[in-house]
Amino acid sequence: SAAAVSAAMCLGAIGTDTSGSVRTPSALNGLVGLRPSRGVIPVTGTTPVSPFLDTVGPMARSAVDVMRLFLAMAGNGEQADRRGPARGVDVSSATADLTAVRIGVPADFFFDDCDSDVTDCVQVAIDVLRSRGARVTQVQLPDARPAHAHLSRMMLADAYEYHRPRLESQPDSYGPDVRRRILSGSDIDGVDYAESRKWAAQWASDIRAVFDTYDVLVSPTVPMPAPRLADFGDPLEATARLTGLTYAWTLTAGPIMTVPCGLVTGLPVGMQLIADLNREDLLFRTAIAYQECTSWHRMWPQLLAATHPAHSMS
Repeated sequence: SAAAVSAAMCLGAIGTDTSGSVRTPSALNGLVGLRPSRGVIPVTGTTPVSPFLDTVGPMARSAVDVMRLFLAMAGNGEQADRRGPARGVDVSSATADLTAVRIGVPADFFFDDCDSDVTDCVQVAIDVLRSRGARVTQVQLPDARPAHAHLSRMMLADAYEYHRPRLESQPDSYGPDVRRRILSGSDIDGVDYAESRKWAAQWASDIRAVFDTYDVLVSPTVPMPAPRLADFGDPLEATARLTGLTYAWTLTAGPIMTVPCGLVTGLPVGMQLIADLNREDLLFRTAIAYQECTSWHRMWPQLLAATHPAHSMS
């Protein structure tokens, strides 16, 4: 989906994000991608990976376009959150400044394993947010390092439970990488699963408390630019590296958005914006204000630049 939007084959697209599969490809392709608050956009009709974690989200080149897609998709169906999925989100208020918006930048972990050029891009983007009126301070968060292991355990166990009958009767209907990944959930026992659910609930509670002081948190989306296919290596190891910064935020159940914020060796870099449950309005306000004075979302691969100077629903 992200490659199709980036290649100008469509104006926007939809992805599924269980642990980062809207945010990661959007970041690597220079797009805005939204993982909405869990339950706001129905997952009806999708094949589950983990019902506890699955979401559906839009991606496009600009935050305004993603906002339009979100407004069209949110609040429909029995699984939708009826408390107001698009609270404060108004297409007519597409111009926004960030006066008095409180932005927190994690003091550690989310920047620790990033390529220095990626960190530089995100830091410059944070300076832009500050210049638009945001009050930016550093925040000390609970230790996020265990998040990847705990989320992986839950996700793989849930995926194996759902796919086990078909895996046993039609193993060849799965590609070898996908089959290997799903089968890795077969050895996860109930005690370990319960431990991970407990850890995840505590992490989410701790982060919700942070939003009493901050409106939006900011981190890199992916710690490096897209790797070359020849250097990709083992798919499971590569996926773990690419999604290392998305897993922890997934556990909060709130909305998360990636916004393009630079290029490294000609490849896109994404900035991750995180808000409290059902506060998509804060993400759109922040992203739109940022894109009003930057042009990373208008950058095109050289092959397309001459024929697609602009490509937007707006």
